[in-house]
Amino acid sequence: RYLEDCGLTQAMNLQDQLAAGVRFFDLRVKTDGWLYHGLLRCNLTLAVALRVFVEFLESSPAEFLIVRIKDEERSGLSGAAVGKLVRRLLRDVPVLPGGALGRCNVDAAGAFVRDARGQIVLLRDWDDDDDNDLVGVCWRSSSLKIQDEWRPATLRDKWCKVRRHIRRAQRRSPESAFF
Repeated sequence: RYLEDCGLTQAMNLQDQLAAGVRFFDLRVKTDGWLYHGLLRCNLTLAVALRVFVEFLESSPAEFLIVRIKDEERSGLSGAAVGKLVRRLLRDVPVLPGGALGRCNVDAAGAFVRDARGQIVLLRDWDDDDDNDLVGVCWRSSSLKIQDEWRPATLRDKWCKVRRHIRRAQRRSPESAFF
């Protein structure tokens, strides 16, 4: 029970998070298709998570979701296996084409939201050799500006970093997207 408590990152299931307004999800998957947090396996597979997202988008077509899928193993072969798994699962899932984020600019911010409605904006965080069939936007892309401080000393430190990132986003270049 101690390890389970240490690995618990969310107290709500995906449906409750969606109902509460969460629209960004950080999913960490291993080659077996299960979601993990470090060594701990969650009670959820990537396939089930994507099905929940599709059901939500079908019932709320004006919404869109941003979903990061990360290879939690990060071993020599796991990236290709995760890429293959994701491509197989996404065949019937509405995912915004990978280049859409790169076309986002200050004057067309509303158009980006309009184009994304009813879809998943996928952020790819795995190493994959299949350059002919890449899906989503690369998480480590230079066009993504990510504020991902997950271990701040205090909540005030976290808020200061978030506020600074929001201000940078307000002055952003047309080639950048801020998360």
